[in-house]
Amino acid sequence: MPVSSYEVIPEILNFIVNIRPSTILDVGVGFGKYGVLLRESLEIVDERYDKQEWRTIIEGVEAFRNYRNPLHEYCYDKVYYADIFSIIDNLKNYDLIMLIDVIEHFQKDKGFKLINALLKHCNKALLISTPLFPASQEAVFGNEYEIHRSRWKIVDFVDYDFNFRIVGRGKKSQLLVAIFPSKYQLHNTIRHHTGDLWFHDSPVKYLTIAAHIPHRQLTGGLKSFLNSLRWLRERGHKIIVFGDQGDKKNLLPSWSDLTPDKVLFLDKKFSTVINSSVCDIVLTVWWEQLPQLAKTDVPVVYWEKGHQWLFGDDLTLLPDFRVRQWMEFCYHQPCHIATVSDFASRALHARFGVSAAVVPEGVDTTIYIPATEVANRRTILLMGNPSVWFKGFDTALCTLDLLWKKGYRFRVKWICQVKPEVIDAPFPIDYIVNPPQKTIPEHIRHADIFLFCSWYESFALPPLEAMACGVPVIATDCGGIRAYAVNEQNALLVDPGDHEQLAEKISLLLYDDALRESLRKAGRQTALQFDRRKTIAILERYLSHIARC
Repeated sequence: MPVSSYEVIPEILNFIVNIRPSTILDVGVGFGKYGVLLRESLEIVDERYDKQEWRTIIEGVEAFRNYRNPLHEYCYDKVYYADIFSIIDNLKNYDLIMLIDVIEHFQKDKGFKLINALLKHCNKALLISTPLFPASQEAVFGNEYEIHRSRWKIVDFVDYDFNFRIVGRGKKSQLLVAIFPSKYQLHNTIRHHTGDLWFHDSPVKYLTIAAHIPHRQLTGGLKSFLNSLRWLRERGHKIIVFGDQGDKKNLLPSWSDLTPDKVLFLDKKFSTVINSSVCDIVLTVWWEQLPQLAKTDVPVVYWEKGHQWLFGDDLTLLPDFRVRQWMEFCYHQPCHIATVSDFASRALHARFGVSAAVVPEGVDTTIYIPATEVANRRTILLMGNPSVWFKGFDTALCTLDLLWKKGYRFRVKWICQVKPEVIDAPFPIDYIVNPPQKTIPEHIRHADIFLFCSWYESFALPPLEAMACGVPVIATDCGGIRAYAVNEQNALLVDPGDHEQLAEKISLLLYDDALRESLRKAGRQTALQFDRRKTIAILERYLSHIARC
C-alpha cells in the first residue's frame, strides 16, 4: 500500500478547513489516512469526540478491496469498494471531492474523463494532488490500480476554473490543484477552438486608435503591445496613447521607441475624454480598466496577453472571491476580447465564459535575423525577469548546474530586467541588465542555444524571437508556446520543471551540429510565419471589423 506525500498535508487540510464542506468524497481511500485527518480537523477540533456527534458526511471509494481495514469503518460513513467508473453515475453530490495521489494512476484521456464526471457531482471544489515527477511504479500487492500511467502539469488544467500550488522541491514536488465547478466549464478536455479567425477577410479601415497605457514597466506584454502600436502607425493608422501613469511628461516608458500622434494624461475617468469625437476604437491590454473604458461611446477591445490569475496562480489554493467577482465583472463588460493564442482563449472560456478571437503575437524578422556566421561557442542564453517565479529560472539554473557537474562546459548569458542573485554558480554567467531594446537581437543571434523554462505562458514570445535569429530553442511545454513550437521539428520541448530532461536535451544539442542546424533552419521558417507584417495585418483587420460593428 504505497503512501502519499506528507508534505502536502498542511496545504490540503488548510484548504478543506477554510471551505468548510459538509459532505466529502475521498476517491482512492487507500489506508484511510485522510479519513483520520479530516475527522480531527473538522470534528475533534470542535470537541465532537463521540462519533455520534460528527456532522461532516465523509464517504470514500477504494478500488482494491484488500486495502479494507478498521479505519475505513471508523472514519468514513461509507466506503464503496469498486472501480470509480462503475459507480460514478449513481453517486450523490458532495461539497468536496478529493483525488489525492490518484490521477497519475490513469492514462491522460481517462483522467480527464474522470475529472469531468466528478465535477458533475461536485458543489464547491474538486481537490487534486499529484506528484510533479511520478516515479516509475508497477502493480503493488497485486493491485493494478497502483501503476503510474501519467504525469500531470499545470497547463493540463487550462480547460477548468482552477487554482494551483506547487509544494516541495525537486523530484518530490507535488502539484495541488483545486478545480471549482463553473457554469462556463467545458465538459471535454480540449476543446474550445477559436482559430477560424472569422475577421481575416474584413477590409481594412484606417482608424484613430486610442491605446490605454497601464504602466511603464518592462514586461513582455507591454513591450509587444507598444511594438504593435508602432507597427499599426506605420501602416497608416493614427495612434493616441492615454493613461494616468508616468510623470506627466512621459506617459510612455523610456525603453519604447513608439512615437504616437497624441498623448493624453488623464485621471481614471477616461470616458469623459475618450469618446467618438477623439477616436474610432479603444485598445487596452489590462482587464481592470474595462469597467471605466466601457463607459465610452466607441468600441473597446481588450487584447488579453495573459496574467497569473488567468492560469490559477493565486499564491493559494483558496479562491479569493473578491478578486474572482471583480475579474468576472471586468471580463463581462460590453467590450470585445481577443487574445494571443488558442491556449489563452481556452483559459478565458473556462474561467469567465469568454469566447475570444485569437490575434497572435508577431516578431520583426527584418531585425531579428540570424548571424551571418554560425560558430558553436557553447553559449546558452536565458532571457527574462528573474523575480517572476513562473518563468522557471530556478529550473534553468538547476539544469545548468547538473550539466556542469556532468563535465559539460559552456557559457551563460542572461538578458534580464534586474540582476539576479545567483550564489556560487559553477559556470560563468554574463548578465546583460536592461540593455537597449535595439541591441537585444544582436545578443540573441550570437547565442548557440536559447533555454526557456516557463511553467505556463499565454504565447511565449522570446523563443519565437530566438527562432527568428536562427538560434535553436530548448523550452518547456508551457501551453501558449504550442501556437508555433512543435517538438523535434522546430524546437525541443520538455515538461515544465524537468531539469534532468532539459539537461539531456542541452547536452545533445551542444555537440550535435546537424541537429542544431536543422532546428536553426526550421525555427527561422516558423518565425517567418509569424512575421510582424502578417500578424499586424490580423490585428488590423480585427480592429477594422470591430470599428464597423
